[in-house]
Amino acid sequence: METDGNNSEVQKQLRMLAEDMLRKRPSDMHRIAELSVMKIPELLHELRVHQIELEMQNEELRNTQSELRASRDRYADLYDFAPVAYFTVSQKGMIRRANLTGADMLGSERAHLLGRPFSAYITSGSQDVYYRHRRMVFESGTRQTCELKMKKSDGNEFHTRLESRIAEDEKGNPVCFRTTVSDITEIRQAQEALKTAEAKLHYDNKMRAIGTFTGGISHHFNNILSIIIGNTELAIGEISIRSTLNPFLEEIMTASLRAKEMVRQLLCFSVASPSERYPVSLESVAEDAVDLLRQILPQNISILQTFRNGSHTVVTDPPLIHLILINLAGNAAHAMEPDGGTISMDIRSQDISENDPLCLQSLCLHPLKPGRYVKITVSDSGHGMSPEIRHRIFEPYFTTKDVGKGTGLGLCIVHGIVHSHEGGICVNSEPGKGTEISVYLPEYEE
Repeated sequence: METDGNNSEVQKQLRMLAEDMLRKRPSDMHRIAELSVMKIPELLHELRVHQIELEMQNEELRNTQSELRASRDRYADLYDFAPVAYFTVSQKGMIRRANLTGADMLGSERAHLLGRPFSAYITSGSQDVYYRHRRMVFESGTRQTCELKMKKSDGNEFHTRLESRIAEDEKGNPVCFRTTVSDITEIRQAQEALKTAEAKLHYDNKMRAIGTFTGGISHHFNNILSIIIGNTELAIGEISIRSTLNPFLEEIMTASLRAKEMVRQLLCFSVASPSERYPVSLESVAEDAVDLLRQILPQNISILQTFRNGSHTVVTDPPLIHLILINLAGNAAHAMEPDGGTISMDIRSQDISENDPLCLQSLCLHPLKPGRYVKITVSDSGHGMSPEIRHRIFEPYFTTKDVGKGTGLGLCIVHGIVHSHEGGICVNSEPGKGTEISVYLPEYEE
């Protein structure tokens, strides 16, 4: 212990002498001679050892600082370029921190986001969801999730999922909450597409089953009617014209022929009846249908046609096109009762590509294949339809007409005919704004 004390004293004296030398005080150099000659080498060795230790410690500090900088850079990269947005929001709802992903998601610079209310980027319809979510985060103290719609700086809206948790200070008091925001717009769109596809599949299966059932019943009923009509004709031929039975037989014949026409319509709906199809000018068939409609429709309903003869051709059976136009115009006329209005008919060609919405989205029947189509449009100025009615108009026996004024088969017939042509139907209608129904049939090209 005494030796250590002496060494410390000698070191102190050496340091003082060295400081004096640095101050250029040569008058004190003689004091070095007072130290033991044997002590000086030992002290110099110890100073060298201390110097090496200090250099090693400095190297360790430099390495530690380098590792800290690398770790900080890695953390900054992970934070800023994460696949989800990170936000730190104060208790008052102000954005304190945000990563670059969050700034890009909101379409704004990060510096512009800081200090702004987080609710400014929530759509008006989702404000209640957000405030309820924020309140639950602070009240429960546990992780909370919710789904809501946010908006970018330019106003574009998108679906998001929020996962939030509170952040506490050193005393355990909540000071803010941290939330991750995930863009789930594509997931929502996929869910909606799946829902639409399932509804479409259900509708197609239902219509196919009804069509098959209707076709089978119609064939059997048609055979029975043929027997009734045949025997009625024989009975009329056997009796006198003045016979009292003749009016009754005429009534039977009239009713049987009417039933036979209904069976024919049912077979058109079920696509079970064979028909000979060949290239037909749609305009010529439409002219005949318009002439008939002008005779049978009320006087307060006018027909405006915007097509010319012989410019569009499809492979079909003319009576089928006739049925399409008569049924569409008949429903249009009913929609304008009792005040009347205008029915517009238009025929034109339309090219449909693979990216066309008519090709990508399901219509009332099926998405159209890419190609050239003839578009037949029948529109009216009537009262329009609600979405609930619009989704059911092609169902068999569904009608909005009064009892005795409709069978609910008109649009079913249109459905069957268009389906048999591998075409499509698009219906646009809103309450009070009229209805527009467009039929797409593949155009014939020589």
